[in-house]
Amino acid sequence: MLILARKKLLKLRPWEKKKVRLLKADASHLPFDDSSFDIVVCANVFYNVKKDSSKLAILMEIRRVLGKNGVILLDIRNKLNPLIYLQYKTAGILEPKIGRKLNMSSLAEFGRLLGLLNLVIRRTHCIG
Repeated sequence: MLILARKKLLKLRPWEKKKVRLLKADASHLPFDDSSFDIVVCANVFYNVKKDSSKLAILMEIRRVLGKNGVILLDIRNKLNPLIYLQYKTAGILEPKIGRKLNMSSLAEFGRLLGLLNLVIRRTHCIG
């Protein structure tokens, strides 16, 4: 993902490039101070995470860097959607470079994890 982001960054105007900082970090140990952000966007992360304990560690870290009354935007691959389920269960077959199955969660499963941190789902939006 960073390779793709760097390529896109090259296309920006010089003054736009100054506003962007790319970094690679462990999602469960982010290099930011507490309450650093009003909004945290977490996309294309959780389908790479299998264990609930690891998901919880990431969500705890997001909560730490999120300011009071902040908003988390995240995506999950809903395993209750039969098309998503089939696509992700066969991902390693259809795309050999993936080499493994991708992980899915249900909204209820994710809601339970969020609830452990006193976070609530305020809105959902289904795509696809």
